[in-house]
Amino acid sequence: MVGSEPGAETSRSSGRLRLWIGVLGAPFAWAVHLLARYSLVPVACAAGATYLLHMVTLACGSAVIAVGILSWSSLRRARAQQIRGDDVEAAQNALFMARGGVMLSGLFLLVILAEAVPAFIQDPCIGEESSPVASWIARSGAALLQPRAAMAGVGPPGDLRGDAGWSDEPAILGPLALAALLYLRGAWSSMRRRSWQAAAFAGGLLTLAFALLSPLDALAGALFSAHMTQHLLLMTVAAPLLALAAPGAALSRGVPRGLRRLLPVRACAAGVRRAVTYPLTVWLLHALVVAAWHLPSLYGAALRSSAVHAVEHASLFGASLLFFQVLMRAGARGGIGHGAAVLYAFTASLGCGALGGLLALARVPLYLEHRAGAAAWGMGPLDDQQLAGVLMWVPGGAVYSGAALVLFTAWLRASERAARRLEIPPAPGHRERSPEGPCSE
Repeated sequence: MVGSEPGAETSRSSGRLRLWIGVLGAPFAWAVHLLARYSLVPVACAAGATYLLHMVTLACGSAVIAVGILSWSSLRRARAQQIRGDDVEAAQNALFMARGGVMLSGLFLLVILAEAVPAFIQDPCIGEESSPVASWIARSGAALLQPRAAMAGVGPPGDLRGDAGWSDEPAILGPLALAALLYLRGAWSSMRRRSWQAAAFAGGLLTLAFALLSPLDALAGALFSAHMTQHLLLMTVAAPLLALAAPGAALSRGVPRGLRRLLPVRACAAGVRRAVTYPLTVWLLHALVVAAWHLPSLYGAALRSSAVHAVEHASLFGASLLFFQVLMRAGARGGIGHGAAVLYAFTASLGCGALGGLLALARVPLYLEHRAGAAAWGMGPLDDQQLAGVLMWVPGGAVYSGAALVLFTAWLRASERAARRLEIPPAPGHRERSPEGPCSE
């Protein structure tokens, strides 16, 4: 028995490795597929060998299928272990992870195939003397290395180049400063105990200030890719940081008592929370807001009107904040389950990737308002649009995919804790009572 212990331990370690490969292998293969295809587009178009893109899809799809087979094998082993009654807790955890691996493998295989459909339908190099991505690399590289030379003598400097300094817009600076003061006043006593939440709140406010008050805001009027960066900062950086900080209670305590008596802050907050934080409603609102504001007509209206532009930014940030608040409460009392949270985050990643892919793979520019600004930076409007699409597809989608993986890991840990609670033996000296009562023999 003693001699068999090292072998048993090695077998358990191998089984855990197989389970983690099954869970993480498919998302990793999808990320490799996404990055490899984009990096190979200039090479494949220049060499006239677009079959390289199809080979990448075949390789990554085969890897996902192999991972799915591995997860299916682990699932069968876990079922057999559960039937034999060997280490019930380990069998339950293995069964849960193996099912998750099979599910993720199927989902990411569909995603890889869907991403490869445009290249099968139409050659990505048709209609261009060189690859659009290669053209963007050459032009934007020259503009970034020598921006003044690229912009010399082109159009009005403020409107097209986006080289303005930091803004002191009171409508933005005022609410940010007020939120910071209320938070400091309400959370000062618990700042040490929850320093990470204070850091997250400060990071969220600083991100909002950078996105809305820095020179990036002026550049966003000239380049669609800069405007997309601004949107991503609001949606995928500031919103999750502020959701992680959970500043509602601190902000409420920061309001002076006299003002709190006049304004029913808690009652209003509770009513609004019940109305707008129903998970499915929040998911639909987030998807609708992101899709609507990237329609060319609404996007153009936001560029032409400062009021519509403010509504655009407020709705994108607000919907994302509600969405990440729902995800942060996964598994808590009154929150959604971990499985639903994983599904919401994963579908948001698919939606972000689909919109980014549509912009990156489009053959004509959809947002003509940025023609002059792109020309001032040495790019064509299609190059600018493709860069914006890549930004939404890769970094934007990665945030939601990362959230889905974090939630899935939390789901596994919660399942393990629940299984351990079920297997805790009774305390020494504890005597179970019979169904008839404590005095029955």
